[in-house]
Amino acid sequence: MTEEDILFISRLIEPQIVETCHQTEEELLEHLQLDHATAYKAVTLALQNIIIGRNTIQPQRMYVYTDSDLLTPVMEVDL
Repeated sequence: MTEEDILFISRLIEPQIVETCHQTEEELLEHLQLDHATAYKAVTLALQNIIIGRNTIQPQRMYVYTDSDLLTPVMEVDL
């Protein structure tokens, strides 16, 4: 596959990624009652972490939350 092909495919999927980011921002606004700037910053930082994470090996952790308190994890699990 050529670089042009990869660029074409990346442009095809960009709108889907942007839409997913907007939906995630909305969920943060509604469920965690964050302000718009904080929700945007959280989503942007998550994207940066994903991109940077592909270039570094980092331990993977999963955090478990209760439905009633989405701000405080009740358990941390190393994967």
